[in-house]
Amino acid sequence: MRRFKGFSIVERKQGEVLIRNRFNGLLFRFPDNAYFLSGVDPAVEILVDSYLDIESGIFIDIGAFIGRYTIKAARNKNVHVLGIEPNPISFAWLKTNIELNGLNGNIIPIQKAVYEGEESEIRLLNNYTMSRIVLNDDLG
Repeated sequence: MRRFKGFSIVERKQGEVLIRNRFNGLLFRFPDNAYFLSGVDPAVEILVDSYLDIESGIFIDIGAFIGRYTIKAARNKNVHVLGIEPNPISFAWLKTNIELNGLNGNIIPIQKAVYEGEESEIRLLNNYTMSRIVLNDDLG
């Protein structure tokens, strides 16, 4: 199968791709399009793994996307993880990837937006790979 930097493609079917992170063996499923197939830099993976190698406690991943860091942190069963992702498409893939890696027990996925500010109505602008929060006052 074709290799992307840091990933091995395990399977492609019906517009989806299943990849394995070559550095830690974690699996991720998501849409088979170029926006989701970003490379993984080995130096970044080592650095991120060192931060996510926690023995116990709570890890909160705000903007969890498809769960790359959420799932890494949850590999330790003594770590409870909150994966917060407002984008409904990314959130669905986050839940898929939690289940795919057998981590349902210590990850709580939350489909909410997190922002700092006064109470105000917000909107989620979404281009299917990235999303951003916009206060209605800023929409003009």
